[in-house]
Amino acid sequence: MFRKAVFLNLFALSGLFAKSQHLKQADWQQRVDYNIKVSLNDSTKELSGYEEILYYNQSPNALTEIYFHLWPNAYLNNETPFAKQRVENGSTDFLYAEPQQRGRMDSLYFKVNGQKVQMQFLPNSYEICKIILPSPLLSGAQLTISTSFRVKLPAVFSRMGHENGIFCITQWYPKPAVYDINGWNVMPYLDQGEFYSEFGRFDVSIVLPKDYVVVATGDVQDPTESEWWLKRTKSTNIKHPSQSETKTVRFIQDSVHDFAWFASKNFKTAKSEVTLASGKRVDTWLFSENKKENTTISGTEYINEAISFYSDKVGEYPYKHATVVVTPLKAGAGMEYPTITNVADINRDVIVHEVGHNWFYGILGSNERLYPWMDESINNYYEARSKYKKEVVVHTDLFKKDSTGKINYNINFRGLFSTPFNEYEFLYLTAGRNNTDQRAFLPSEAFTSKNYGKIIYGKASLAFNQLQSYLGDEVFDGMMKSFYENWKFKHPLPDDFIQHAKRYTNKDLNWFFNGVMNSTAKQDFALLSIKNTTTGWLVTIKNKGIEAPVQLQAFNQGKLVEEKRLEPFTGVQQVLFMNKEITNVVVDAYEASIDIDRANNFARTNGLLKTFPKLEFKPIINKEKPEYAQVFYSPVLGMNTNNKTMLGAAFYNSLIPRKRTEFIAVPLYAFGTRDLTGYLTVQHRLHLSGLFREIRFGVDASRFGTSGYTDNLPIAIDTLGGVIKGSVFGLRVYEKIAPRITFVFNQKNPRTDAHREVTLRYVLTNEQRYTRSVLKNFDRHYSYLNIGYAEENNVLLNKYSWQVNYQYGNAESRFQKIYAEYNKFISYGEKKKGLSTRVFGGVFLQKPETGKDVFANFRLADNNGAYDYLYDESQFGRGAFEIGNHNIFTQQLMPGGSGFRAFIRDYEETDSWMIATNFTSTIPGVLPLRIFVDAAVINAQSSSVNANTGQVSTQYESNIYYAAGVSVWLFKDIFQVNFPIFVDNKIKEAGKNYDYGQKMTFTLRLNNLNPIKQAREQKVL
Repeated sequence: MFRKAVFLNLFALSGLFAKSQHLKQADWQQRVDYNIKVSLNDSTKELSGYEEILYYNQSPNALTEIYFHLWPNAYLNNETPFAKQRVENGSTDFLYAEPQQRGRMDSLYFKVNGQKVQMQFLPNSYEICKIILPSPLLSGAQLTISTSFRVKLPAVFSRMGHENGIFCITQWYPKPAVYDINGWNVMPYLDQGEFYSEFGRFDVSIVLPKDYVVVATGDVQDPTESEWWLKRTKSTNIKHPSQSETKTVRFIQDSVHDFAWFASKNFKTAKSEVTLASGKRVDTWLFSENKKENTTISGTEYINEAISFYSDKVGEYPYKHATVVVTPLKAGAGMEYPTITNVADINRDVIVHEVGHNWFYGILGSNERLYPWMDESINNYYEARSKYKKEVVVHTDLFKKDSTGKINYNINFRGLFSTPFNEYEFLYLTAGRNNTDQRAFLPSEAFTSKNYGKIIYGKASLAFNQLQSYLGDEVFDGMMKSFYENWKFKHPLPDDFIQHAKRYTNKDLNWFFNGVMNSTAKQDFALLSIKNTTTGWLVTIKNKGIEAPVQLQAFNQGKLVEEKRLEPFTGVQQVLFMNKEITNVVVDAYEASIDIDRANNFARTNGLLKTFPKLEFKPIINKEKPEYAQVFYSPVLGMNTNNKTMLGAAFYNSLIPRKRTEFIAVPLYAFGTRDLTGYLTVQHRLHLSGLFREIRFGVDASRFGTSGYTDNLPIAIDTLGGVIKGSVFGLRVYEKIAPRITFVFNQKNPRTDAHREVTLRYVLTNEQRYTRSVLKNFDRHYSYLNIGYAEENNVLLNKYSWQVNYQYGNAESRFQKIYAEYNKFISYGEKKKGLSTRVFGGVFLQKPETGKDVFANFRLADNNGAYDYLYDESQFGRGAFEIGNHNIFTQQLMPGGSGFRAFIRDYEETDSWMIATNFTSTIPGVLPLRIFVDAAVINAQSSSVNANTGQVSTQYESNIYYAAGVSVWLFKDIFQVNFPIFVDNKIKEAGKNYDYGQKMTFTLRLNNLNPIKQAREQKVL
């Protein structure tokens, strides 16, 4: 199957086999011959069938039972492994499917040699059953198994089903599980993870309405049918010659392990043939519902190309024809079956890939469910190699100039990559540089949906390209051809391939199989120095990663003049280039290694900093060119109520794939305050194994306008709530510097385990009049130590997050507090409909001095940006106080705290404790509306002054508050407007002098609009 970028505990038997696998296959295998008759009812979308199976026991063991796969039952309900995996992978289409869209298999009636036998389903599964044999099937014996069956076809959610008159009939008949050296290999149907079946002969007769074009695995037996196909190459109006309302089309094929068929009334056809080196001719067909009647379909040239290429590089194609069908496929871009494959559209790469699966999965029938690298990775390598030319990789700009000097902005995505393997490298690096990659020697189900593409189609395919480069074309191709001849129409296991490769090449390939393929350790070559000696140029190279081979190339003005090949190594080596006429040396100029960072692979023979890359400035974004230290820039226009309009630029060194050290610098000139504003973020990531996956070291700095009283924070308000005499409200500027370190935990099971991290942050802040220079008042800064733990799980139906923070403040006084919140989404069983719940609680461990550090207090509603005392949120109206300059930004809610969405005029606050809960419910329909309910208990504080002594005292009273209303979600997680409808009497009394428009609130999360951050976290790319 081809994917462009896709573990649950299934049940006891599957897990048992995975834990106790023999990795070397036996010298015997079973054989299964099928005779199937099936009818299609296109009105009810059902199949009615009967099959007879001749089962040959060629194992040394007597069998008392035989296991069967009944894979259409994967579509039965939401409790099947298929349904659960879809949800884990983030898809809800099947989860919320209507009953008539689901599928099943029933009407089974198993007989053995004509005698009815007992059938038992596996516990908690309707996909796998076993039949109890009347007597043991001895070694070397055979028996006949028969059964009727009926299949209710689902809508197309994965590989099987019907859509818009096209029937995709795959994994559709009762199929014996493979019995091999590991015993019975039973497995459920999965979308991510394919199949393992016995080789044999198929004789299948299909009854269906005569006006359907039906095409299948194997050779069609009635010449009338193939003649009718040919007549439809230009028009679908050619009627079928049958005189009855239905027809029977028979297909036969030997030496295959599966059978698939496809039917449509509207298939047009294209036919070609390809002649192999031996002189053998293979018919090639393509079927597609081309809606333009006078337009012929194409694509057979891609089938021909694949048949020729794989026959030449691996082994001759053994069948008489190869067919491709365009269908409404939902499980990737294509899916293979013996002699026939279906694709979502006519695409060269997809067709070559899927036809190539006739070799890797079809003829070499490995267990793709457990060892996807033996199938997908090797085949993906060959698909890329089919269009690869070995040449020095030249990295060009994203936007190229044509011959007239004009920039062409129309870029084909695949044109971004210098070589076919460069695309797979890009896939891998998006995981490898984040240290979220997984080893290739894992079962299909164990990969995250993203890593299935990034590792199996990305890294592992690159690995075979590296192995080819290391062995050389002749040895590598000889090894693969020999493997094909030894194992065709068999079921090789990993050790069969590994031992064959070692014997054939006479090399210790542990660096490849144990290192590259079976670990997440990285390769990282670096040129440390280049020195001119009397005998030549002495180059020092270091491999900072796992043991691996590499090549070094020396150039003179772009021309290759000398090359060195290094056996697998780690650590430091020196290489001498004898040619004195050298201008530069490159590690792996063909980019055959899986180098995690190529930026240190270059050295020049002149200049002071010979191993430092040249600096390159490029607008917006460009392809990663490792020979340059790239800095991208883009114009930035900003605005807020204090600085007014701001103009500047953003400078950054990476988007995707990410770099180990990253920065974003955004200097801005503010026209309202006529000063410099902006922000800076610098971060370095250290990758680890063990308890932590990654440690991030970083610092954030920012400077923008705000509003406030005097030069000191908090604003000068006396204990009775009045403004201190002499203070002046006006424009100010805040400055912030915040160093941080984050420890990201490893996930034992990355498919289901939550993301967990601990962050230590020290925040230094300062406010001063905007007329003062930068950092003028920073010697009187405030500081806050924050230690936080955060956990988040994004698996559908189990989405939750929680965090706890400890904060030590050293501002006007010292204080300590701890606060936590928990969020959970509860589904209503309807797509995107559910209840979001939130619980918040906080308590002061050390109270600040009376009347000081009031911004740090817990309060019923953080109704404006002034309470963002850590300056974490980007705001339009920071410092907007009703007491000073009431405007709409006094109604902006800050995230966190009580989460109240009603505007509360008399601020209930405390330096004691507070507990709050928030509920947000979707409502039927498509309008972006939510119902909210907020409630809180706050141990509110108040102050009084003794008239005689003047002493200030503080009192506490626990009060309950609630509010409910409707929110309009204009942009999820960014902008919501809240309309309170029901509030308690205390809130109502406090707001009696305000009109309704002043009681509304809104949330505006500008931080979530940062496109550079979104791209780096792969949320927009």
